[in-house]
Amino acid sequence: MSKKSSYLYPLWIAGVTLSLVFFGASLWSGPASVPPVPENALQKATAPPKQDQNKDYDAEAVTIPPFDPASSQYVLSVWSKNGLTQIIDPTPAWSLLPPGTVLEAQLIHRGPDLAVADKDITLRYSLDISPQGPLQDASGNPLPRTGTFTLKEGDVSVFTTPVIPAMPYSGKGSFTPYPLVTVEAVDKSGTVLATTRTVLPMSTEMGCKNCHTGEWRVEGRAGMDTATAGDILRVHDRINNTQLAAQAAAGNPINCTSCHSLENNTGLNLSAAIHGWHAAYMGKQGAEACASCHPSGPQSVTWFANDLHAAKGLDCTRCHGFLEDHAISLLNHESSAGKAAAQRLAGAIAPRLASTQDKIAPRIPRVNMPSCASCHDFTTKPSTETASAFNKWTKDEKALFSNSVDDSGQLRCSTCHGAPHALYPAENPFGRNRSNIPPVQHQQVAAPFGAFGNCAVCHNTPMDVSMHHPIVELPTRSITAPQGAVFTRPRAVFPHAGHARLDCKSCHHTGFVDGKPLACAQEGCHSKLPGPGVSPEDPLLFRNAFHGAVRGCQPCHLEMRSQGKASGPIQCRACHIGND
Repeated sequence: MSKKSSYLYPLWIAGVTLSLVFFGASLWSGPASVPPVPENALQKATAPPKQDQNKDYDAEAVTIPPFDPASSQYVLSVWSKNGLTQIIDPTPAWSLLPPGTVLEAQLIHRGPDLAVADKDITLRYSLDISPQGPLQDASGNPLPRTGTFTLKEGDVSVFTTPVIPAMPYSGKGSFTPYPLVTVEAVDKSGTVLATTRTVLPMSTEMGCKNCHTGEWRVEGRAGMDTATAGDILRVHDRINNTQLAAQAAAGNPINCTSCHSLENNTGLNLSAAIHGWHAAYMGKQGAEACASCHPSGPQSVTWFANDLHAAKGLDCTRCHGFLEDHAISLLNHESSAGKAAAQRLAGAIAPRLASTQDKIAPRIPRVNMPSCASCHDFTTKPSTETASAFNKWTKDEKALFSNSVDDSGQLRCSTCHGAPHALYPAENPFGRNRSNIPPVQHQQVAAPFGAFGNCAVCHNTPMDVSMHHPIVELPTRSITAPQGAVFTRPRAVFPHAGHARLDCKSCHHTGFVDGKPLACAQEGCHSKLPGPGVSPEDPLLFRNAFHGAVRGCQPCHLEMRSQGKASGPIQCRACHIGND
């Protein structure tokens, strides 16, 4: 520590101590009811542009296993139960978030009366070996490549792996956060019934170094170095009068959960302790506060929160609240358990999405999480302007998205929608469809299973209604084409109501202004078809009304994404879903 820092440090400690003492007398009880989130407190929906930092990793296209819709009898869906595993790896000094990823799967026997296959079935997995070498465990040893699933007991037939203690490092330590896994379903004779692939998502890109000195330990983009690990222990010692740094130096590793667990009657649980302490110093921010520690933002290398919510411009705060609110929800539970430390920490935090702290419902980490039903009521499409699941927690573990089932009681929600924070379509930063392999394999589009009327993927035939949950769709209209047009894809359908907030001139640039008919393909407008003497770049080509470089659906969506705004789809099959 420098001489200047040694003078400033006692003043800093004194200031923190006085703040905690001043606010420490604030007590509260749990709320009788949960109020709605004020609309004026919500951040405007924006989707920050993603930075492509991983071009070297996924140079080759992801290999998609074959699937024949005419002859295949089974559909195999696999996902990571809790999404990306976030790992803090200061070993051997101490342990906070150890490695451990669990895959789950369901095998669907295709047919009109869809059934989940579980009798005399074995699921086995095989980890791919990257060009850098096999995956490592926490000790730096090669991880066993193969393993089997077991049938999970319960109301729904789900296959699950044991905890896979993989680290996101391969070979001699190359950062590998999204390794691929091949999964096969075989019957008792050993015949392979179905095969698919998925990612084993995990990351050590935790941003402790941003405040606690040090640098990334692996490839300049992940892993905790000894400087960061040591500083965290020293800070803990100064604040809490512990001797953790000396204990670690003596060769006695510290397990943080030995004090900070739900079962501990005195220490705060780990999530409440970490968020509760840091919220006092990192407040008055948006999702950037989350991204300071978690690899949750598009500027990070791993960017795990990369699903359709991110494409809609919805960031962490829409579900979890701002850091202050998130911390208060955790501290409120610990305070109700009589833990004085929770009351002291909460006294230094001001809520932002509620008028007072007691208006924020207490929650237990990984038990009371934002409920999907807060926004998705299956009657109307949620608005990206006002959608928020904050303060609307699941009542127990069974109600978590990762444990939820459809209306038929047969399928996990993740079977069709994918893993938490990577719901289909997900934009994996290490390869566009790296996290979308199961739906792309079975229906050739990165979207939830059965989307765009693809019920036949599992049911072998079109279905009139959904047996899984009500489908809320915006009214659409087919795009009228010039006479003589030859289609190589199904006609695109257009949800006009979904564009109601745009200036009409954004699309109807001529007809809307001069009073002419508004049909794109009318004579003299985009009525040209490919042929001799017609340039592919001609703006009057019918195709270029929608795919042209200047104006159209696809370029508009791409431009909105580049500006960090919520946008529509950019994949062909997401628009071309007509029946002709």
